[in-house]
Amino acid sequence: MAVIVLALSFLSYYLQPVAGFYSDLQRITNEVRMIQEGQYNVIAHRYALNPLSAAYIAIGALLNNVNALKFTSALIMFWSLLYIPYDEWKSNHISRQSFIATVLLTITISNFANYVFGVRQGPACALAIVGAYVFISKNKKNLSIIILTISVLLHFSTIIIVFAVIASRLKSNKFYITVCSISLFYTVISYIFVKALASTGNSLGASLLGKMNGYYVFGTHFTLYASTLSQTIAYLRLLVCVMILALYLYLYRGAPKFHSAYLRFFIIVLAILVGSIPTGTPFRRFSMFALYASIPLIGYILTPLLGQRNTYTYVAPAMTSRQPIREKTQTASVFAHYFILLLLIVCIGTFVFYDWHSYSYFYISNHQIYQA
Repeated sequence: MAVIVLALSFLSYYLQPVAGFYSDLQRITNEVRMIQEGQYNVIAHRYALNPLSAAYIAIGALLNNVNALKFTSALIMFWSLLYIPYDEWKSNHISRQSFIATVLLTITISNFANYVFGVRQGPACALAIVGAYVFISKNKKNLSIIILTISVLLHFSTIIIVFAVIASRLKSNKFYITVCSISLFYTVISYIFVKALASTGNSLGASLLGKMNGYYVFGTHFTLYASTLSQTIAYLRLLVCVMILALYLYLYRGAPKFHSAYLRFFIIVLAILVGSIPTGTPFRRFSMFALYASIPLIGYILTPLLGQRNTYTYVAPAMTSRQPIREKTQTASVFAHYFILLLLIVCIGTFVFYDWHSYSYFYISNHQIYQA
């Protein structure tokens, strides 16, 4: 596993964007120069919401090599994401074949080239998901709190993962359902809250409101900041996450609710994603959050589909000749299951093609484009 992570990290270091491709790394290159010139206050103000980002970018200035951030971003991102299927396999929750397939699928859907050039968002998102996983599935609360805090300070958008983790621990089902319902109105509620905060003169609130006015469809200067096609791909990711949830619930409908806490977390994330539909950048960003959050469920889905069994593998109840109606229902359920699986493969193939060939144009070269 360590070899795979290091190999992908070194590969990321040598990835270069084609001419005309803009990325956050281009802006960060200028910020590295500003740090080297002593403009610390400017950078600190720019990243008031994400103070750890300023320290992270300063690493590039310290090493006098902004491209080192591509390596570290990939290292953090893949270590975090691939730890999840590795831990599930070591715990005998998924089969070896499922572990290998989940690792390959995780790398495929990660859109790592784009996130590597984004520098901050990829590592922050991956850390938030592994932090949630460690908190919910491993019950390592202290470690999880540290990881989640780092992710929020690195990229404030990951605060929704913290919210989802807290909401997943609600013991009252009625209260949990209420929170899920409220999350469906994420866009309106978050905008009203931040606008009220900004009206008090709070500088962080004003900074957030400025971003929201550009990201939300009813904002004063809304801009999609991407093509309509990229927004459509986010809808496709949402559909994939819903199908993953449906497949998981089908395959393990007769098994003990061993993963109920993580399911509650995942459903909250999906509710927030649906609630973010009236936005541009947040909707696309949250669609990747949800996709990463689905990684544990993917391993469980692939285990029985690859003909293997694990501790929790669902065993269908026996049917007799006296149950023709039940048998027909079971046949219809199996058909629906395989139809969803086929549709899932088509959808994943579509957005992976988009991510790798229609959006993140890159090539491998030892000639670094960005020079601080």
